[in-house]
Amino acid sequence: KKLLYLFDHKVVLITGLFLSFEPTIFFFHSSFWSESIFLSLLLIIFGFIINIKDRFFSYLTLGLLVGILYLQRTVSIYFFILVIIYILFFSEKKIYLTSIFLTGYLIVLILLGVSNYKRSDVFYITSTQAKDGFWMYLVPNILIERDKIDFSEVTKVLDKKMNSWKLENNINDNDLKIEKTRLKMYDYQQKESFKIILNNFGVSVKVIIKKTLHFLVFDPLGHTYFFHKYDYKTPHSIGYFKSEDHKKFIIPRVIYSLIIYSVCLVGLFSCLKIRDKKYLYLLFGSLIYFTLVQSWIGNNRYATPNLIFMSVFFSLGFCELIKLKKFIK
Repeated sequence: KKLLYLFDHKVVLITGLFLSFEPTIFFFHSSFWSESIFLSLLLIIFGFIINIKDRFFSYLTLGLLVGILYLQRTVSIYFFILVIIYILFFSEKKIYLTSIFLTGYLIVLILLGVSNYKRSDVFYITSTQAKDGFWMYLVPNILIERDKIDFSEVTKVLDKKMNSWKLENNINDNDLKIEKTRLKMYDYQQKESFKIILNNFGVSVKVIIKKTLHFLVFDPLGHTYFFHKYDYKTPHSIGYFKSEDHKKFIIPRVIYSLIIYSVCLVGLFSCLKIRDKKYLYLLFGSLIYFTLVQSWIGNNRYATPNLIFMSVFFSLGFCELIKLKKFIK
């Protein structure tokens, strides 16, 4: 409904159909888990921004919404920066509205920090996933690529590092049951991860590029297999991802992804005809943002938010191709 402020009804209809029936999104949105709430909030935020009034409560609400978005998924922790850039470029009361927006965002973060403090005796707003993510997902692949060893050997290397840290800090496994102590461990893992990444910069870049290519290939059927055929039977990494089911769909997935990206690219070029491009800048910026903060994991399920932003470009591209077909005829 908000898109009707920007585009004709055909573009809006195709966008709605894409968001409703594109399989990759559908698997996330078929039941109410945190992913579903996260995707819904993204749609709500973009709908809220379209035609937003330069008023106190409007931008306070926007800040609260972006804060709640962060509560659902850690990857949106820096999303507020993108919104601030948008406000600074496209609003008249730049400083005033930015301050109001940040107030709403900080209200959520302060409440989160106080909640964490009451539970753990430590005020913090960064989730543990944000601290040990590199240690869990990127560092092992860097060491595998650098030393040409398998995952079991990497596990031994990382376990040895962790045991050395425990000895140096006089920490045992029982101590790690206390959240305050676990947070110290996550801090160590984060610092050690950055050290390994920087000391092996060339290898790190190679691994990240490879992971990003995996990330960019959508898997519209993967969740059916992942959750219903392999889950609870074998670990995910050696279950579905190493299976024949996964291998046989690689080529169809690549073709499917290329079709989606090609239509979106046509839509992106068609945006040059649109006078008011500010909302499209925000959509494209969000696409870049979520790719940068998640692609290094290599798991294409984290690319699902990108399809939300791509839906408008896909719709515009689809309409352009229909016009082209009519012109050729």
